[in-house]
Amino acid sequence: MEYHSINQSQKEIILKIILQDLKHNQLRLGLQNIGLDDACLYSSDMFPVITELMGVAEKDAGDKLGEKYYEIIGVVDKLKISDSGETLKPLAEKCYEMLLSNFEIQNLLNSES
Repeated sequence: MEYHSINQSQKEIILKIILQDLKHNQLRLGLQNIGLDDACLYSSDMFPVITELMGVAEKDAGDKLGEKYYEIIGVVDKLKISDSGETLKPLAEKCYEMLLSNFEIQNLLNSES
């Protein structure tokens, strides 16, 4: 797996995408909770975009990491809704840090092989 360091501009873009994914999922889950189930037809599926921006092909990111990402964004309906998404920013940052840490660890392990 090839991974490259991320500059501040890239980080901000990735954080914005994660935040929008969280907001989108919060809406989907909220609608689902009142009986309007979309059967995941309107999932934004941003994980491949995020991994690509982080310099990692989705296939190299691994299924477990993808599952973890979707697990995290799957609980946003428990957080307070705000117009600006302020309540979701800490979760977006933790999501980003989790992905980055995993990619850095994998890169380190691969460089040792």
